[in-house]
Amino acid sequence: MRIVLHIGRHKTGTTAIQAWFADRYEELLRSRKVLYPRAGRSQEDRDELRNLHHGLILPILDGDQERSAELLGELREEIERTRPEVILLSSEVLSRETLTRDDFHRLRSLLPSLPTQIVVYLRRQDDVLTSRYAERVKRGYVAWPATIADVEADVCLDYLKALEPASDVYGRENLVVRSYDLERDNIVAGFLAACGLDVPGATGDEYRRNVRPAWSTIELLRLANGLPSPVRARTIRLVRRVGRIARSTPLARWLDRPIPLKPAERDRIIRACESSNREVEKLYFGGREVFPRAPFRRQD
Repeated sequence: MRIVLHIGRHKTGTTAIQAWFADRYEELLRSRKVLYPRAGRSQEDRDELRNLHHGLILPILDGDQERSAELLGELREEIERTRPEVILLSSEVLSRETLTRDDFHRLRSLLPSLPTQIVVYLRRQDDVLTSRYAERVKRGYVAWPATIADVEADVCLDYLKALEPASDVYGRENLVVRSYDLERDNIVAGFLAACGLDVPGATGDEYRRNVRPAWSTIELLRLANGLPSPVRARTIRLVRRVGRIARSTPLARWLDRPIPLKPAERDRIIRACESSNREVEKLYFGGREVFPRAPFRRQD
């Protein structure tokens, strides 16, 4: 029996992977002896937490011993009942920039006797930044006059540094680091390969739900987020409605401008991460080039 711990990162296909496994709970147990535990996942159909294990992980990280003990008891009962060969847990909170070695030591106490493999996806930093910016605007967390620069200040784009806490606690040999950019067209199949699981025909195409609105819509939402309530709520609904209509018109490509990162800003980010990226490629990709070199220019 072994544990596979999927720790993200954010904006690397985690929604598709989690939904694919959650929807195949019984099938994977029966055919592959893979347990995607219900312990720590919401059992409400419409709850966005029903596909992931935040509920199991957060009490451990927060030091909530009573809740942790309760959920760990449920997890152990589920394991005892199903007798799996592989236990898969998935939660992007484990890629938070604020996590330390102590957090991963607490996490390791989850099931300390079982060998654990950590799977993490990395995405080129300029795309991560624009994607997280769009997500935060959509959720109302970024409002005018805040810009993408404010999001950049909160996101760790140094992947060598970001991987250190997990690597130090679990051992670098137990980290499986994958490139989202190379596998994004078939992220579920790539993830299964990373876990050493053979499930023919797995694609996860049906779970591609996180479709970004046009950049012009994102900009209008950012402005609307800064309006006083209740004008804000009405304006946001209007912007979203118009944006959905515009996506199906010949204007869609034209409206997907301006991109929030100009070419010079993309180059700056790639150049700042270059040394870290080369070391990550050396340690986890056998020296294979998976990140762009600066200067970089791309026509979006």
